[in-house]
Amino acid sequence: MGMLIFCHACNLYVQIVSLPVFLLLPTEALRNVWVLKQAYASIKEHPHEMRPETESLYLMRMFRAQRNFYITGFSLFVWFVLHRLISLLSEHAKMRASEEASIKQAQSATAAAERLLDQSKVNDSDTEDVYPDTVEALKDELLKLTKKFESEEIAHKKTKQDLETLRKQTLQTNTEYDRVTQECQKLQYRLQMLESSSTSKKAD
Repeated sequence: MGMLIFCHACNLYVQIVSLPVFLLLPTEALRNVWVLKQAYASIKEHPHEMRPETESLYLMRMFRAQRNFYITGFSLFVWFVLHRLISLLSEHAKMRASEEASIKQAQSATAAAERLLDQSKVNDSDTEDVYPDTVEALKDELLKLTKKFESEEIAHKKTKQDLETLRKQTLQTNTEYDRVTQECQKLQYRLQMLESSSTSKKAD
């Protein structure tokens, strides 16, 4: 539970507090790059007004602005990775909490079922006297389910027998196919021998 609260707090911090900062920094760095490019282009249009050290100064500032833009852009990428990691941790914590709750619920249900089973063994006759309609309905439902199970079992056995019969028929068909193939090969061989013999006699 504590892990879930911690992940939820981290997720809120990442989404509400840090996201605007990580979006603002690359935007500001990109704006600085654009401003310096415009200023440098304006100076290049008037070379007679530019001093020797002016171009080096603008190029150095532009390099720093581009460097800041790349750093802040990478920081934004790291933010997305961090957000995904926190989301996965939060989902894992939720699953753990849900699993623990399910285990506790199953244990409680098992304990309750055992208590009811013990009570039903002790008070079976009393239950039939107090709830005769309910007991009769449960018996009818149990009888229906038993009959349905028996019919399903019979159908399953029949299907299994049909599959076994089909398998045997398939094996017999394969055996017959092999036999016919061998007979066909023998007949072809005999036909070739007869043709060879006939050709030899004609040649003589």
